[in-house]
Amino acid sequence: MPTTSKLHVAIYGNSGMFNHWSLFVEGPTEPQKMIFHVMGTTKMYRYEKRISNARNSATLVELMYLCDVDNSKLQTIEDAAKDITLHNERENYCWECLQAPSPPYYVLDLLESLEKKDVLDPNDPKYNENKAAVMDKEEGMT
Repeated sequence: MPTTSKLHVAIYGNSGMFNHWSLFVEGPTEPQKMIFHVMGTTKMYRYEKRISNARNSATLVELMYLCDVDNSKLQTIEDAAKDITLHNERENYCWECLQAPSPPYYVLDLLESLEKKDVLDPNDPKYNENKAAVMDKEEGMT
């Protein structure tokens, strides 16, 4: 069995004005394929984890590879994902998408948290290149 999983940002089409973003861990087994994202509406956002393969979604627009992560870190990723503070008190805040001008965003906050927890290496040039490509898309518009 592989010792690493691929980490991606998954971008889904949305019936609204903005695309929906999530962090997708492409684990070695189906129960280890996990999507971490935020669901809800303004002032009512909530964290959600789904055991699901983002590649199978009919609404998947783009899958952006970030890096491989050690499978021993999967629980740390899950813990970090649910620990991101959602600022439901803020008006016109879109946590499920990357919508300027209202940073921070859930996916980017989660990546930063994973860097601080030594799950992701902020000094890895390839990871930084891939993260920069994600950040270049941060307008979130459909």
